[in-house]
Amino acid sequence: MALFGPTTLALRWVSAAIGTATLATTYVLVRRMFNRRVALLATGWLMFSLWHVIFSRTGLRAVSLPLFEAAALYCMWRGLELSGTCVSSSRQVRRWRLVWCALAGLLFGLAMYTYTAARFLVLVPVLFAASQMLVSGQGRRSTSVGALVLISALALASLPLVAYFVQYPHDFFERPSQVSVLSERASFSGPVDALLYSAQKTAGLFGWEGDRNWDRNIAGRPALDPVSFVLFVAGLAIAVAGWRRPGPRLALLVLLVMLLPHVLTVANIPNYLRAIGTLPALFVFPAVALDRGIRWGSGRLAVTNTRVLKALVLLGLVAGAARTGYDYFVDWSRHPLVLSEFDGQRVAGVRYALEQETDCATPVYVMLPNGDLLGSMTQSTLYSVPQRLHRCHRLFGFYGREGLVLPPDGEPAALYVLPGDASLPVDQKQSFLKDAQVLGSNEDFSVLKLSGQPSIHPEHAASFSFGSVLTLTGFDLPRQAKAGDILAPRLYWKVDQAVNTELKLGVHLVDGNQQAVAKSDSAGLDISSRCHGESIATWLGPQAPETLPSGGYSLLISLYEVPNMERLPITDAASRPVGGSLLLGPFKVRGTSQAQEPAYPSGASFGDFARLVGYDLDWGASGGRWTGSGDAALAGEGAAGERLHGVRASAGCRWTHDRPA
Repeated sequence: MALFGPTTLALRWVSAAIGTATLATTYVLVRRMFNRRVALLATGWLMFSLWHVIFSRTGLRAVSLPLFEAAALYCMWRGLELSGTCVSSSRQVRRWRLVWCALAGLLFGLAMYTYTAARFLVLVPVLFAASQMLVSGQGRRSTSVGALVLISALALASLPLVAYFVQYPHDFFERPSQVSVLSERASFSGPVDALLYSAQKTAGLFGWEGDRNWDRNIAGRPALDPVSFVLFVAGLAIAVAGWRRPGPRLALLVLLVMLLPHVLTVANIPNYLRAIGTLPALFVFPAVALDRGIRWGSGRLAVTNTRVLKALVLLGLVAGAARTGYDYFVDWSRHPLVLSEFDGQRVAGVRYALEQETDCATPVYVMLPNGDLLGSMTQSTLYSVPQRLHRCHRLFGFYGREGLVLPPDGEPAALYVLPGDASLPVDQKQSFLKDAQVLGSNEDFSVLKLSGQPSIHPEHAASFSFGSVLTLTGFDLPRQAKAGDILAPRLYWKVDQAVNTELKLGVHLVDGNQQAVAKSDSAGLDISSRCHGESIATWLGPQAPETLPSGGYSLLISLYEVPNMERLPITDAASRPVGGSLLLGPFKVRGTSQAQEPAYPSGASFGDFARLVGYDLDWGASGGRWTGSGDAALAGEGAAGERLHGVRASAGCRWTHDRPA
């Protein structure tokens, strides 16, 4: 940051330096474990791996895990004296062995701070030291002492992190609970079924189906090309056959242990982030197989033919480098989905808006494709915009599918950046931004300028304060509602004060006995950067069950703090307490006796995740369905076979859920 300032270049430069250092560390490690040629081949494969190249140029913290991992493994190898040289029992040598073990433990401990998958790394030195003592009949005492020093240094280095997780255990378990095979979100018949599914996806990670996230891969591209995968399998067989030797055994241990973060999760797999700890060992196996083939050929071919064989190997590496270069600079970096993943449309829109507006006091509201209803601008967006443009402007984010932010009273103007990948619902745009001037518009973004505040006339005026943070000034209830609709009231809020606590908006559909029949929660409301007097319009609501009977229903709304889930106290205009929830209604909902059949049946399969049962095209419908462009989308998740219903832009789709995503 001191050299390049708060820019993307600062992040990417560090990432590239770490990726380059990983190559050097991997080389010295593999050379110790095997020989010079295996080290050169493995490092070459890693250097030209699209997986490693993308992570080394992106700026994700996970890229630092392979570096600390390879450095720790090298020090452990030196400390346990497994280089194949003659073991000396001199006091100086023993002292250096302990120094190497202590340094290895320190690096293993520091690796814990890099990425969540590093938590499994502690198993490698424990299992390797234990296996070495079992396999080798000599040096058990020195190995156990070295392992004890290593584990002690590891514990000391990771002590601050352990102390933090003891104080905040929720942070330790939150992410694993969301993605593990034991998670409630893992919609399988049981953990065994989920584990088998994950094992299948993990096996395909290297050979036939890679990560489908465009921000880290060409979607679906496996980590290894067909030739490399064949060599990888051959190298695995060679390593298993020679497992009694420390080099192959350590490579196998690293691969298997660092695949555990991937095997034990089911959400969003294959996933290169969770498997990134395999990189220091992954390319050892094809390198071992190729080295074995070269040595076999050298013993049976003439000198000239041997040189030809080595030249072919070198040519293969050059071809791999050329292919990776094309994949990265042409096929991947220019893909429109990569642009969307890295906020490209948003960055372009913000740049254009700030170049058009010279008044630094003008607030700029940028629509986000997902996430918090009210959120801060992502760092990638801010750092991608020149400081001379954004340093004096106020930038705010909002999730336009759930709400819209309006400037405070008396604000002369406000800019709105609407990226092409996150269109605002047409009826909401017509209600609030119909008088806005279009400063610029293309396929990537639209920039609108709103002069003053739009006139807001809620159907029902109100004045309820939620914890002295937000005041509900009015609301509109759904009209002509029927079962299966999304019953989203339009709520009008005023910001009373900025707070650092994250809030969530909950909207429950209740019957005449105030029993909840459906609910919906916002992704989040970040009020910390809001301005006093700012107006917020939200249209978040639950989907009424398709079997909901006809009758009178109400909506129960509340604001609660995250993570303690405590509701903000509500007071009316006379400062009298109302409770933790506010009841809006009643209004009528026309129900049905059974689930409606889709107007247009379908049997289209979307991978192994979902099957489209059918769809409705209900253009211009009101009462919970948005009007607009008609882009159908999946909403919700459930167990295998569960019927799901998604409504977006007035196009309803019914799905049968096959697998989680």
